[in-house]
Amino acid sequence: MMKIDWRALALCAAGALLFLAASSGAPIPARAAGGALPAEASQAMQYGVAAAKQQEWQVAIKYFAKAREAAPYAPKVLFNLALAYNNAGNRELVAIAWFRAYLAAAPGAANAEQVRARIIALKIKVEADAAKLIAKAHEAAGQIDLDALHQNSSGQHALVYIALAEAMTGDFSAATATAERISDANSRLDAYSSIAKKQAEAGDIAGAGATLARIPDDYIYGKWYRYLDIAEAQGRAGDIDGAHHSIALAIAGARGDAEAANEKIARVEAGIGHAGHALATAANIADDHARSEAYSSIAIALAHTGDSAAAMNAAERTGFYADMYNAYMFIAIDAVEAGDIARAEQTAALIPDDRGKAVVYRYIALARARAGDSGAARRAIALVEATDSKVSLGGEPTIAEINLYIANGDIRYREINDLAGSAQYWRDDMYLQDVPGYVRSLAGEEPREVIVMLALAAEKRAEILKDL
Repeated sequence: MMKIDWRALALCAAGALLFLAASSGAPIPARAAGGALPAEASQAMQYGVAAAKQQEWQVAIKYFAKAREAAPYAPKVLFNLALAYNNAGNRELVAIAWFRAYLAAAPGAANAEQVRARIIALKIKVEADAAKLIAKAHEAAGQIDLDALHQNSSGQHALVYIALAEAMTGDFSAATATAERISDANSRLDAYSSIAKKQAEAGDIAGAGATLARIPDDYIYGKWYRYLDIAEAQGRAGDIDGAHHSIALAIAGARGDAEAANEKIARVEAGIGHAGHALATAANIADDHARSEAYSSIAIALAHTGDSAAAMNAAERTGFYADMYNAYMFIAIDAVEAGDIARAEQTAALIPDDRGKAVVYRYIALARARAGDSGAARRAIALVEATDSKVSLGGEPTIAEINLYIANGDIRYREINDLAGSAQYWRDDMYLQDVPGYVRSLAGEEPREVIVMLALAAEKRAEILKDL
């Protein structure tokens, strides 16, 4: 069972101790600082603390979660929930999410540095678990004839999954060594291609190039596409000349698939800020629908770079409703995030659908509320409700969230809600269960399935860590 220093993590606010360390390692609540909890939350907290004092962590989690339903943004509720998951063991990612939610709710907390240190320790545990799962996958792979197994399977060679998990953890040498062991040529090339993509995303341009050199130019799934991944990475790093060289390699390699390649090439060119090249590439697309979609992608990519004038130029070239809708909507959202509300409102007016306008006005309302302009925020909400207040593309602020900002100021409600969603998803994800229990659950599965499931569990952990 994991143990932590409860005294070091005790939360202080306004001179009042919210949690103390008892010999049993259980939190003991004192008077709430910054306002009392609602009665329902307070009662649930009392039960949760009583369970924690008895080290009944699952019961404590149940009651702290109930308290959060009544007080979803209360720092002490979030903190106790994080501590309970921490002490329950084998729920590191869930504990990280709740600790981060606590820091979002109380960024100036006296114990913030200790909590951040605990988050780092939990991340190390997750990373170590990923390594253990990969080792288990290799162990399982060493006990069977993988080549014979692959001949009787319609899926990828089992070692591909291990190589991808190793690449996701950043161990590219191990990933390449695993890929080299794959006897099936197509599976081996697939592994190299995926490893090169992960290397490019990690900024290892030389490594990605070296891995791509292992792949013949006639690779069925398009070696040229990986050169675009490298170009994007070079563009992010400011190596524009290198990006152009990689784009040239992509163009040369895509001769037999030029029509499909041009939209992707144009998007990458736009992403590195070369609007003229991107528009010229898109103009070479013969199919009207594909060309319109390319202009929309260019507009969105240019908006992300901050070149609003070039983005609008590309959006004006779209020839179909959906492409125009997407282009103007994302240009407007980027304008909001850049703080240019007036430009966002002007662009929103060009969106040929009230639902798209509603999405943009949600972002405008949130920006106004966070800036303290409640009147302008309410006017933006009225525009949302006058169009279609229920439409959602996923990720945009809700009316309820915006009203919270209007009422209480900016305490990062959206971040807390997102972290709460992640915590609940990770809690239930079968791949993220405790390693010993997960390994036991695979008993009786087919040998290939065991290898694949172990590798996927490792890959999932590594993927989440990248964004934490």
